[in-house]
Amino acid sequence: MAVSKPAYKVADIKLAEFGRKEIIIAENEMPGLMAMRKGYGPLQPLKGARIAGCLHMTIQTAVLIETLVKLGAEVQWSSSNIFSTQDHAAAAIAAAGIPVYAWKAETLEEYDWCIEQTLIFKDGQPLNMIIDDGGDLTNMIHRKYPQYIPGIRGLSEETTTGIHILRKMVMKGELKIPAMNVNDSVTKSKFDNLYGCRESLPDGIKRATDVMLAGKIAVVCGYGEVGKGCAASMRAFGARVIITEVDPICALQAAMEGYEVTTLEEAAPRANIVVTATGCKDVVLGHHLELLPDDAITCNIGHFDVEIDVKWLNKNAVSKENVKPQVDRYLLKNGRHIILLAEGRLVNLGCATGHSSFVMSNSFTNHVLAQIEMFTKYGTEKQYKIGLYMLPKKLDEEVAALHLPKLGVKLTKLTDEQAAYIGGATPRTICTCLPDRRLAASSASVRGMSCSAIFILDLKGNVIVARNYRGDVEMSCIERFMPLLVEKEDEGIHSPVIQAGDISYTYIKHMNLYLVSISKKNMNAALVLSYLYKCVEVFCEYFKDLEEESVRDNFVVIYELFDEMMDFGYPQTTESRILQEYITQEGHRLEIAPRPPMAVTNAVSWRSDGIKYRKNEVFLDVIESVNMLANASGTVLRSEIIGSIRMRVVLSGMPELRLGLNDKVIFEQASVGARGGRSGKGVELEDVKFHQCVRLSRFEAERTISFIPPDGEFELMSYRLTTQVKPLIWVETVVEKHTHSRVEYMVKAKSQFKRQSIANHVEVIIPVPSDADSPKFKTSVGSVKYVPELNAFVWTIRSFPGGREYLMRAHFSLPSIMSEEVEGKPPMQVKFEIPYYTTSGLQVRYLKIIEKSGYQAMPWVRYVTQNGDYQLRMT
Repeated sequence: MAVSKPAYKVADIKLAEFGRKEIIIAENEMPGLMAMRKGYGPLQPLKGARIAGCLHMTIQTAVLIETLVKLGAEVQWSSSNIFSTQDHAAAAIAAAGIPVYAWKAETLEEYDWCIEQTLIFKDGQPLNMIIDDGGDLTNMIHRKYPQYIPGIRGLSEETTTGIHILRKMVMKGELKIPAMNVNDSVTKSKFDNLYGCRESLPDGIKRATDVMLAGKIAVVCGYGEVGKGCAASMRAFGARVIITEVDPICALQAAMEGYEVTTLEEAAPRANIVVTATGCKDVVLGHHLELLPDDAITCNIGHFDVEIDVKWLNKNAVSKENVKPQVDRYLLKNGRHIILLAEGRLVNLGCATGHSSFVMSNSFTNHVLAQIEMFTKYGTEKQYKIGLYMLPKKLDEEVAALHLPKLGVKLTKLTDEQAAYIGGATPRTICTCLPDRRLAASSASVRGMSCSAIFILDLKGNVIVARNYRGDVEMSCIERFMPLLVEKEDEGIHSPVIQAGDISYTYIKHMNLYLVSISKKNMNAALVLSYLYKCVEVFCEYFKDLEEESVRDNFVVIYELFDEMMDFGYPQTTESRILQEYITQEGHRLEIAPRPPMAVTNAVSWRSDGIKYRKNEVFLDVIESVNMLANASGTVLRSEIIGSIRMRVVLSGMPELRLGLNDKVIFEQASVGARGGRSGKGVELEDVKFHQCVRLSRFEAERTISFIPPDGEFELMSYRLTTQVKPLIWVETVVEKHTHSRVEYMVKAKSQFKRQSIANHVEVIIPVPSDADSPKFKTSVGSVKYVPELNAFVWTIRSFPGGREYLMRAHFSLPSIMSEEVEGKPPMQVKFEIPYYTTSGLQVRYLKIIEKSGYQAMPWVRYVTQNGDYQLRMT
């Protein structure tokens, strides 16, 4: 396997900031992992560990990954299900410099490729530890890369399905690596499996279908820990629950809980919802599906897509309609419909966001302990031999103890006499799973927040106001803030929290100021951010505008406010009406001085006097570039519109131009700092930037774009829209590989814009293997040519009207077709230009030209939509 590979591969690295904000919130809900960082971080027990992880790439998993890194490990990650990745979580991990290869809606080929990228680390060394969820990484190592097995110290497995696989491997003598069974730890199976599924199953079903569960008949197949949670959630929502089960003990438990227990054959004709939760194959087969009522919902909460016979559905259904991503509606031959969620895969991750952070903290803390246990004992007399192991029960108890303070739980303690009576020892009051035996369980999760100091800085990092609350930090440490901020921004990391040693810098930016909180203790970052924003709100109540000048004018009042709003680092009163009862000193309100006339300042520096033209004209172009990435099924993974209004001005004198856009336009965030909330629906422009000629004061007040233009060509404004865009030109490619080393491409291109518009100069660039030769093409329109330097062929259509569909076939000889199958398939690219059309709907309502001489001028307006980074993945 080649060492050369991308540093990461995610859907959209721009989602990193969003992901980082959610990670910060999740950390506060994961006290077990935070205790691991605090207890083991200084010892670096995983230094030298090269951990390859294959586990759902979610926000909670991101906290696990960064915990492993803080304990000294190198980590590379892929997701354990093609639909389970949260793209903003993957982007945040990639932006932190940790190699991750995961995105939502991968193909099976891409899924395997992603796992393979995690096996070799940056120094060319292979993995030596595994974290797995479902056994795919473990299987790949044993079957495809056995050369790495001698160097692997151990693996930890997350899920029931993966444990089934490991047990079969042990029985057959195929397991070659020591394995730790995390799934059956009590704090995993009784919490993640039971309580996690109890919340995430209805979340997935309701997000996908909006169905009302009350009154419905829900069949839950399997009454293990996952099934118990699923049944409880359906009952809690008012559904009538039926259980199917093969185990007599589980069946008896279900009956004694008051559930009807019967076979699926008997239950199917009544079932509005069927949930499989067995971890076994062939649970819901074709004859079961034919018995279901019309529009019955079927879904699986087990790991693999083997519980529902999806192949039978795809083969025997009359039709299949994709309602939305991961929701398909099949029409059966009996005239009834079946709604299948997440293609029979994990519904709670395919159609929702999976389990909550708190319950995952239990599971992931077990993973960390398992990794430390196997890695540190390797090469000693206590080294684990090949086999399947459980974590000691005492560690299970301590993992639970780490999470109790977060819930405000207090344990009753046995007296010495009680302990002697039951033959046990007095219960522990400290966490023995942590290296520092003096570390109490209650310290694992610090509730609330505590700030050591608060600073207000200018844009250069100079201190304007500082307040020291606890005296446990050197005030000079604020000097490190700006260098750290610049360093993080250079690395592409935009996080509201910066960690440097044992000091946390939490900050917000307002106008030309930074408000920074410094803390040496474990703190709730979300609460600190909320407090800083509240400070801004209070200061604006006192001073009207919070800027550098108003801070310097009112520093006495600010110190009084800081003292009232926080005591010893803990927030107190932050309501401005209450504060105004105690702090009555009137702040100095910042007033904006009137601007001198433009004639005095010669403010029109971009245009000379005395310009004359024989014919006065203005040309305005609205140009929008569409960036898009869509998967082979047509699901748009990311899309945005980059817009620009460009002008060519041929006008005499010193004219004033006024540009009016259609009423739908909403300026969400102009670069001038325009204030005002959003109202209604429309074209919501973001990152708006104006040329310096625009009168910003009029724009802020009236939303009118008024300006004296430069002479010649210039860009008046630019903007961005992060809206969901339907692919304007959709391309489907079916690849047929035949014997005798040949391959055929069947390509269908479809224009999905209004019929009266025409796309010009359309090019569809379709990648082929690098050793393809002897090309042959047949097309219904346009021309096709093979471009070997691009390893692609290009289908050119000079004119492509809206609402049309064209076909093309390509044939290649391919001597090494089998060797190409393991390679990742690059996406297709589409180039086009659609005149007189804007994707966003932005329109010029008027363009008025006012000049004191009163001459007549002709305004010309043109609209163009073109491709930007426009990519479509192939099957």
